[in-house]
Amino acid sequence: MKRFLAVVLLSFMCFTLFACSDKNDIKGTWECEVSVLGEDVPESEHLAYITFKEDGKCTYVYYVDKEEFSKIDMEYTATSSQLTLKYEGRDLVCEYKIDEDIMTVTYNGSTQTMKRVKEG
Repeated sequence: MKRFLAVVLLSFMCFTLFACSDKNDIKGTWECEVSVLGEDVPESEHLAYITFKEDGKCTYVYYVDKEEFSKIDMEYTATSSQLTLKYEGRDLVCEYKIDEDIMTVTYNGSTQTMKRVKEG
């Protein structure tokens, strides 16, 4: 019985460590790939960042020529593979996957790749 309980506790602990691992955590700032009319543009001209906060809120900021062009505040929820962005009364439901510092988000058949911005 003790051995069974130890195996169950060890399994639960491994699952918890995996689920709470930083490399699988969406929280933080991500740099988005930018395209205009389907064409990639130089990073020096167009930049976009989305920051996911602990409180379930996120902010998307788009820069053109290093000037803030637009800013959108949203709420979000995330499960292991589904990201829901709440914006202007709508729920945008996306599939997402994080592989170390790269996040891939798919919405309506379109895929967006983002890189985690290192703090500091």
